[in-house]
Amino acid sequence: GGHYGQTPMLGNLATSNQIEAWTLPMGSISRMIRAQATHSPGHITTIGMGTYVDPTPGVGCGGAANQRALESPFHKELVT
Repeated sequence: GGHYGQTPMLGNLATSNQIEAWTLPMGSISRMIRAQATHSPGHITTIGMGTYVDPTPGVGCGGAANQRALESPFHKELVT
């Protein structure tokens, strides 16, 4: 979620921590969708390392855009 202008109700849910909110690079999102479509186990990339989306503790927040996302089970394991 970086664009809530067209979906203000969704934006309100994200900012009030009622849903998990994530912000990820668009190219990585498209590759993840492609991996799902081809039944691949996933998509691993170094894009975003050293930035906001870096999951390394103390560097970034793994793309978590709110507290609920930070507490998500998806945020607990770093694949290296």
